[in-house]
Amino acid sequence: AYAKVAQVVAKTTRASYGHGLGSHPRVIADVVSTAVRSARPRTRYAAGKYAKMMIGVRKWLGDRMFDRLILSQMR
Repeated sequence: AYAKVAQVVAKTTRASYGHGLGSHPRVIADVVSTAVRSARPRTRYAAGKYAKMMIGVRKWLGDRMFDRLILSQMR
């Protein structure tokens, strides 16, 4: 069962980010580096083109509806 989920996630990720729609890996790496080097790291970091928008969508929809939205994209 896990292998099937992993394949779906991989396929969805390739479809979403394989055409230059996502952020450059360096953007994410820089944020991870900042978090790792911080003496007092924040609980969460928003990084990438759509991070802040997705945080807003999640707040607007609520956790349950947001989870449904994300899962619907993996079918």
